[in-house]
Amino acid sequence: MGRTPLIICLAAVAAFTAACGGSSSSSSSASLQSGDVAVVGDTHITKSDLDHQIKLELAAMAVKKQKIPQVGSSSYQSAIVQPVLQYLVTDAQVHNIAKALSVVVTQKQIQDQVAKAITQFYGGSKAKYQADLKRYKLSDADVAQQFELTLLEQNIENKLKNQVKVTPKQAQDYYNAHKSQFQSGASTRRVDYVLMPSKAAAENARTQLAAGKSFKAVDKGAIDDSARHEPFVFTQGGGDTNFDRATFTLKTNELSQPVPMAAAYYASQPTLKGKCKPVCYFVIRPGADTVKGGQQKSFAAVKAQILSTLLSQRQTAHLQQIVTNLEKQQKKITKYAAGFAPPKVSTPSTAPTS
Repeated sequence: MGRTPLIICLAAVAAFTAACGGSSSSSSSASLQSGDVAVVGDTHITKSDLDHQIKLELAAMAVKKQKIPQVGSSSYQSAIVQPVLQYLVTDAQVHNIAKALSVVVTQKQIQDQVAKAITQFYGGSKAKYQADLKRYKLSDADVAQQFELTLLEQNIENKLKNQVKVTPKQAQDYYNAHKSQFQSGASTRRVDYVLMPSKAAAENARTQLAAGKSFKAVDKGAIDDSARHEPFVFTQGGGDTNFDRATFTLKTNELSQPVPMAAAYYASQPTLKGKCKPVCYFVIRPGADTVKGGQQKSFAAVKAQILSTLLSQRQTAHLQQIVTNLEKQQKKITKYAAGFAPPKVSTPSTAPTS
């Protein structure tokens, strides 16, 4: 489906919406009338509606220099007619669902979205916007209808999600039943360090550090200087084994002797190739006590996280269930004129086993 000028494509507005007349939450479908290609509830989708949207689709394909199937061919039917018709049907169904849920979109909301998109994607230039619409043979009304559909879908989703609530008690119950999920991970410790290309360079840096100079003052010639010595939190088991051992053995503010880089770590870091002469050395000083891993987090510490997670999970499940039921109802009240029904999807047969 190619009708996607900038304002539609980048705003993620679905292509193929139409002025399908009034909508209804009726549980039965009106009869097909002369000129209809489909009817959804009491919303009639006419051949004129379909032809208009096909014209827009072909215009978009021409702009994009896409090959257009021969009119009347099976490819034309499957690639052009059916996708357009199905979106017209979906548009009518969404309007019906919105009416059933008392969800509305105002003209001001639509125009605000159009204006916002013009500002975002056209630098506020209405002339560029109109030029883009002209290329795709879209009217302002066509674009407004497309934004209306998007807003309706958003408002339906928001209304259904807002029907779901999670209480603090439910969060507490979840925490009590899943305490093992709320433990801290591996031990961590804040450290400062410098990595020098040789033992001699590391010993020289350590001598200066022991005399009171800062890590920043002695990192000339360093390979890795702990991001200019901003606070660095090292996670146990997350790097060089010798660095790891020293970090969690030293006392807070104790300066290490030169610590040789482990051969396995050196081999795993291609950016260090050729820089160690022949072995790189760390000089390390922990700046804080170790934060032990495996500690149980309090409910207060994770309450907001649990509430957010439970709400998201339950909203998703609720939304899926309700929308599925609503879509089934809409399919029951959708009828197609002869020659316009979508092709039936065949179910592959299962070969008998011997």
